[in-house]
Amino acid sequence: MRIGGRASRVIVVLALAAIALLFVPSSASAATCPTPAHNTCEGFLYWRTTSDQGWQGTRVSIGNPAGSQMNVVSGDFAHSTAEADDQSGELIQQGVHWRNHSPYPGGGTCTSNSLEYFVEILHGSAADCYTEGAANTTDTNLQEVLRGSGGNWRAYMNGDWKDGVETSWTPCGGDACQISSFGEEREGNSNTEWAAKFAGSQSYPWKFWNGTVWSQINNCSHYYDTGWGGSGPFPGGIWTLWYNEGGRNTWGC
Repeated sequence: MRIGGRASRVIVVLALAAIALLFVPSSASAATCPTPAHNTCEGFLYWRTTSDQGWQGTRVSIGNPAGSQMNVVSGDFAHSTAEADDQSGELIQQGVHWRNHSPYPGGGTCTSNSLEYFVEILHGSAADCYTEGAANTTDTNLQEVLRGSGGNWRAYMNGDWKDGVETSWTPCGGDACQISSFGEEREGNSNTEWAAKFAGSQSYPWKFWNGTVWSQINNCSHYYDTGWGGSGPFPGGIWTLWYNEGGRNTWGC
């Protein structure tokens, strides 16, 4: 049976073209970070508060990206961390990164152009980064930040306190105002790629510490600057925050 003529065929062609556009992934070149709200380009899952909720730590297994899942161009960096902060400029985070710039724009011992474990302390605009040694692609480690003796925050990898680094703050009674599983890229560079891989069915899921017991985080909020997105399953399995892997910018926990 013939239905319609040339006009009908034109409508069908235009409709098919419109449907096809729905499945075109977002372009990596669309990245416009850093944004006014953040000095870097960020994608993360989080809990956040303005009062003391007793959040004294967070930990999660973090998988290092495979070689095919990272490409950090000159002058840029990217990382995956367990993070806690006071929402006023004080922060501690522990994880894995690749920094492809030298020297590091801050204090500490982090090296350039290598995949390594690190802990970073932020005091306002001043960042101190401390290397914890070379990292292998696809390895998985338990990364943790925890408030302990003296009310100070410290960073741990696989249960070991790293480098004697510690910090503290006063908002939220010294506990965390935000805890997150955190991905970051510095420059908003459309040629950088990074996969921040968390948890896993045979690893430690994302948890928080209330001073007495670790409890699994089963729901949260998410934030994505341009270029960031995510894919599940959450909270079980391996869930990933991606930078410049188009079409993943609606996933959340």
